[in-house]
Order: sequence, then structure tokens, then C-alpha cells
Amino acid sequence: MLTLPADQLEMSKEYHQAVAMLHARSVRNMYSKDKKQKARSECLAHLRASLCPTEPTVEQILKSSETQV
Repeated sequence: MLTLPADQLEMSKEYHQAVAMLHARSVRNMYSKDKKQKARSECLAHLRASLCPTEPTVEQILKSSETQV
């Protein structure tokens, strides 16, 4: 279990990777196509956030990926 304060968790590369893994694992248990797509999008957003040196928020990444589609 992660024990860092919330403000440090949001900035942590490890946090984003852990949350991405949770979303990736949850996809197989979902039945709705929309829910699967949302989980995939959030997974990718967290992976991108873990790779980005400026550490944008997940919401910023999700908005940018929605405009690219």
C-alpha cells in the first residue's frame, strides 16, 4: 500500500504506473464496451503521465487525448 501524502502521490511516477496497472487489470472484468474504453483511456493517461517530465495531471492528459481522436 502506498503511504505517501496525496500531493506527493499525484506527482509520483510510481503512483501513475500503479494506477495504470489497476485500470489495465480492471478492463477484463468489465462487460460494457464504454466502460472498457474508459478504463483503457485512463490507463494510457496514467502511463503517459508517468513518462512525462513535467508531470501534467491525468485530467489534462485525458482532455488532450480526447481532442486527438
